[in-house]
Amino acid sequence: MNSKIYYALLMSTIISSCTNYQAESFSSNSIDVYAAESNITNEISVASFSANNPGQNSIFCRGISKSVYLPNKVSFVKYIEEALTETLINAKRYSKNSKDQLRGKIELVDFNTTAGRWHIKGIFNINNSLPVTIDGKYDFPSAWDNDAACQNAASALNQAVSHFIHDIISNPDLNKAIQDTA
Repeated sequence: MNSKIYYALLMSTIISSCTNYQAESFSSNSIDVYAAESNITNEISVASFSANNPGQNSIFCRGISKSVYLPNKVSFVKYIEEALTETLINAKRYSKNSKDQLRGKIELVDFNTTAGRWHIKGIFNINNSLPVTIDGKYDFPSAWDNDAACQNAASALNQAVSHFIHDIISNPDLNKAIQDTA
C-alpha cells in the first residue's frame, strides 16, 4: 500500500514539474496608443524584425524544468513586432504601404525572477536613419516560491512589452527620422 502512495506522489510531482507558464496575448493600451498619436506624425509601416535568437519562444525559469512561453509558442521577436504593429494600428499611425518603414532587431529578451525584472533590448531605425538602441527594463514582483516567481514573470511580459513599445514610439531620434522623411 505504501508503495502505491509513494508512486502516486512521485507521479504527481513529475507531472506538476512539467507545467509551463504562458504569457498573455498582447493587447495595446490607451497610454501607448496616445503616445503614438502624439509622437508619430506620419503613418509608418513595420518591417519584419530580425533577432539574435529569431526562433526563441520560451525562457527557462529558475532551473526547475519549467519555461515561460508566449501564446501559441510564437517567437518573442514576432510577439514584439505584432504588438508594435497593433499599437500603431490602434493609433491610426500604421500603413502597410508607407514609405516610412520602421526596422528593428531584437537583441535580447530575458528575465530574472530573483530581481523581478524583464529586460528587452533592440536596435531600431526608420528607413536609413541612424540606428537607435532601446534598452527596456520592467520590474515585476518576485517571490521565494519558484512557481509564484515564474508565474509572475509570465504575467508581467505583456506590460514589459508595452513599456518597450512606449520607449520605441516616444524616442525623439526615431520621431525626428519620421519627420525628416515627410
